[in-house]
Amino acid sequence: MSLLIMSYDCFSYVWEVCDRCFEKYWNADSAVYLATNEKEPDLRKLNVFKIGDLCYSQGIKKFADECENEYILLLLADFLPKENIGNEEICKLLASLKKEGADYCSLYKQKDKSKYYKKHPDYDNLLLVDAEFSYAVNMMPAIWKTSYLRDLAGMGKFNPWEFEVGLQQDARLHEKVLQAKNLYCIEELYPMCHAVIKGKYTSDAVKFFKKENISVDYEKRKKMSFSENLKTKLADSLSRKSKDRIKKILR
Repeated sequence: MSLLIMSYDCFSYVWEVCDRCFEKYWNADSAVYLATNEKEPDLRKLNVFKIGDLCYSQGIKKFADECENEYILLLLADFLPKENIGNEEICKLLASLKKEGADYCSLYKQKDKSKYYKKHPDYDNLLLVDAEFSYAVNMMPAIWKTSYLRDLAGMGKFNPWEFEVGLQQDARLHEKVLQAKNLYCIEELYPMCHAVIKGKYTSDAVKFFKKENISVDYEKRKKMSFSENLKTKLADSLSRKSKDRIKKILR
């Protein structure tokens, strides 16, 4: 497996933080690559992968075209590892994915598992993703089969949001997507701090930076206000069914 962090030169001020977190917590054998446009930062853990002026999906395709490994763990630069991530657990999961011929496996902690995911007959730590569940396949931390990710990324020029939305709409018309085997890992193999939501640092990120003695310039990216953090945490605590009801009332 290779690990790809998609980023752009305009976000270079977060690379040092990202590099520091991976140097401390990523102890699996997989090499870690950071996508940049033209910059070549001097980093300790992250390997620079230049994508020039390519967009998000094109950059992913370029990496997948050159990747010799069967799987890619795809991340954004603000999905920071916050606890030790070892090799044994990752290797065991990869062995299961290979045996199952899995195309996608989400590592992002999600709610409503009993409703939207089906029990896997052979594994206690894996669930089958219901194909009717919107956004079950998303841009949050996940392991993708390299060939499958390459095919999806080659469907057009998309930013992360457009790519995710496309998976729910146009991509579902394609035979490969309809036949894909999507899984969800219930074990927290990638414990992370989601540092940025809606363009601002979360309260969890601010606490994490203090704990790690990481200096951050909050002029370049603002912190969420108390009310914004509260709203985000309340939304995260609700089930999808409750969210849908609230959205319907607000509309």
